[in-house]
Amino acid sequence: MNETQSIAERILETYMQPVFYFALRKTSDRAEAEDFTQNVLLDVLTAVSRGFTPDDERAWVWKIARNHYAKWADRRKHVRNTLDIDEVRETVSDGSAVEDDLLHAEETALLYRELAHLSRDYRTIVCEYYFANRTLGDIAESLGLPLGTVKRKISECRNHLKEGMNMARTYGKRSFAPELVEFGQNWEPATGPDGRRYVERILAQNILLEAYDNPSTAEDLSLALGIAMPYMEDELNHLMEGELLTCENGKYRTNIVILSKDVQEKIYAAALDYVDEMAELVKKAAEEVYAKPDCPKNQCFEDMKPALVERILCTRVKPYPKTKDTLSGPHTIKHKDGSEWALAGFEKTDISRVWLGVWGDDIYHQVIMLGNRHDMDALDLDRAKIPVFPADCMEKLFPTSFGEAIDTLYDTYLDRRHALLMNDIPPYLHGKTTIMSNVDFRRLVMDRLIETGWITLADDMNKSEMGVWMYAEL
Repeated sequence: MNETQSIAERILETYMQPVFYFALRKTSDRAEAEDFTQNVLLDVLTAVSRGFTPDDERAWVWKIARNHYAKWADRRKHVRNTLDIDEVRETVSDGSAVEDDLLHAEETALLYRELAHLSRDYRTIVCEYYFANRTLGDIAESLGLPLGTVKRKISECRNHLKEGMNMARTYGKRSFAPELVEFGQNWEPATGPDGRRYVERILAQNILLEAYDNPSTAEDLSLALGIAMPYMEDELNHLMEGELLTCENGKYRTNIVILSKDVQEKIYAAALDYVDEMAELVKKAAEEVYAKPDCPKNQCFEDMKPALVERILCTRVKPYPKTKDTLSGPHTIKHKDGSEWALAGFEKTDISRVWLGVWGDDIYHQVIMLGNRHDMDALDLDRAKIPVFPADCMEKLFPTSFGEAIDTLYDTYLDRRHALLMNDIPPYLHGKTTIMSNVDFRRLVMDRLIETGWITLADDMNKSEMGVWMYAEL
């Protein structure tokens, strides 16, 4: 490879992607950004092929890029200054193609871009007048508005469109790099449909991220996400229906907690600091429970360990914040349609959010509460070996001498978590929901007991008597 090829390849690898994103920010159009980048690259390669070697390679490349942007901006300004909005009506009404000399393609693109960002009230009038060729009187009658109001809106709209076409609108990063949000939910199924139906689409998730502690107009959100107003307004209405957004003075703001990636990772690290000590306390508490005379002995201690641990953790280590926690809200929220649910969002992380308990995931459901499954008859179990604990027996078994130490240790962790959450969740969302952590501390303790070999899982948990409990009279 000769020196010229080496320089060209290095420049291509180092600068072309940054130049492309520079162009995308300036033009807000991917096709134009690609053309822009190709023109910069052509100038660079032409100069290098002629033997030019820049003293400061970076400064030279960016000088070429800025020169191309200056030319693009001058050309765009000329197009804007020569456009007459009212000529659009004549062009459309007589069936002329958009390539007509009266309004060439670039002018049309600019106009359509601005029309895409008009609110519904203005957009309806403009489309009826300019594109459906209706008179102002007809429009006023069909909308039930005074003729003067329609005339005023048309005048305001002309000014708005011209002003917008003279702006270099910049779309936000989420317009080309949307983020993903996971959601946790408390839900009472008997009350009606759950809240996940409102956040299934990636557009809804990114609206909630963009408006999180950031009051935004519909137009702000439209630009930030690169979505035309007709579609944006429809999605906003959908989220408002689910009470996931609030709107005050025309500005929308997210109405649920969305934990940042950073705070989730910090909470996870804080939990790990206490897991080993908690695992030791829980082991001793389980041994104490099994030794009590009221504990049935028709299942060996080894097989009862997961269920004993789960019951100790559920009794002492609650998954939700303490009562004194100012961030704590209701378990569920009653919505306008009568359904009861509460959502919380979690920015995408590599941390696994797997939960322990009767509605847990994977082995955390089957190990812990297999006895609550509805398909008991399909399991290969000796029913005589399944312990049944009446309510009064449960009350005798689970207060242990380690309860206070478990509470103290867990409170220490909760205090650290609370401080982290206070810094991450904006004050206006305090008390919105109890789902405020990506960490199930109980599950981490169970994991540690499995990892250290204190609990040994069966090869096939569907055919295991391990941890099977049937709660009678509860």
